[in-house]
Amino acid sequence: MEMRERILEAALRLYTSKPPQNVTTKEIAKAAGVSIGLVFHYFKSKDELEREGVSYFIEKHAFLEAKNVREFVEKNLKFAKENPGIFRFLQYVFEKEKYAGSKDLALKVYEDGLKRLKNMLQVENPEKIATLLMAMIDGLAMYSFFLDLDVEEFTDTIVGLIGCL
Repeated sequence: MEMRERILEAALRLYTSKPPQNVTTKEIAKAAGVSIGLVFHYFKSKDELEREGVSYFIEKHAFLEAKNVREFVEKNLKFAKENPGIFRFLQYVFEKEKYAGSKDLALKVYEDGLKRLKNMLQVENPEKIATLLMAMIDGLAMYSFFLDLDVEEFTDTIVGLIGCL
């Protein structure tokens, strides 16, 4: 694993294991086994590290490959159940971006999801249905973090609601 990836992996572990606003670059450096200076060699600021953490997560873990909508829902709900802190981290970074006047990162994540889902959906208005599907998964993931819901139990309901049984 290259050094940049090692730092991103350590950052994601920390950002998803406690409130993201409480994570420090010192903790990230320690978890990655590097100096703070090396963290800032790869990332100009903590904000950049957080944005890159989101992009890295999306590339590596999000929108898991699926053959159909049911498999997409199953895989993503399973992932949400196993990684409850990731959605809190995404919300944290997107909110910071919004208040900084940018929506580029959220738009990229949204468009990536649309692109993957539109081809699976055999319905009228696939963009709207894909948006609703992503919102349902994200919402369930957030509720599961706070309420200990077993999000995997919602697969049949979601698939039924979007008419893709």
